[in-house]
Amino acid sequence: MWMETISRTIIATALHAAMITAFTPCASSAQEVVQFSGKVYAADVRGSEPLPYAQVAVPRIRQATYTNELGFFSLAVRAGDTLQLSFLGFKTQWVAVPSAGKGASVYEEFFLQRDTFELEPATVYAIPSREHFRPEFLAMEVKDDARAVAEKNLSPEVLAWIEPGVPADPGAALGLYFRQEATNAVYRGQFKPTEIFNPLAWIKFIEALKRGDFKKKKSKPPE
Repeated sequence: MWMETISRTIIATALHAAMITAFTPCASSAQEVVQFSGKVYAADVRGSEPLPYAQVAVPRIRQATYTNELGFFSLAVRAGDTLQLSFLGFKTQWVAVPSAGKGASVYEEFFLQRDTFELEPATVYAIPSREHFRPEFLAMEVKDDARAVAEKNLSPEVLAWIEPGVPADPGAALGLYFRQEATNAVYRGQFKPTEIFNPLAWIKFIEALKRGDFKKKKSKPPE
């Protein structure tokens, strides 16, 4: 009886050890995480300059980061991963992450080569070919009064008549907004002064009424 009990105990212990071994990763198979940092430069005949906002991608996990204004980047990756360094106008570079021990940090510098394409020179004409130039040029109708029409359209009277219907200049609108905000900041927390009790404002208002400034006028374009 006791032999049977010992056999069951040995079998249970062996099964328990097998399960622990199966579900516990070995130290050799554990993934090694490396803090990988570096700087990306543009390599050319004039020297090297940092490449800001260059893309540093890890294709295995489909994630990426970008270099800062000085071309520096830093990210946590696994040893053996491949990084993809890319920037518009430069050749893409592939970098393998070295093994430096779990929790270690690695710093490297990378130099991307410019990727340029030389195109053959092309001349663009407004006509299909040189043979068509002479007949097309001779067929042009150039009126002598074109300059007079342009000068008339650019006269101060015409521009003054068009001005009310032209959208406001964005810079002027922004300046008006800032001036209004500055005025609001001065009187914040108190009552703003009103012009209803200002005698000078009433005098100007009465004079404007006498002149008819508030009457709707029908404007006609200048002759």
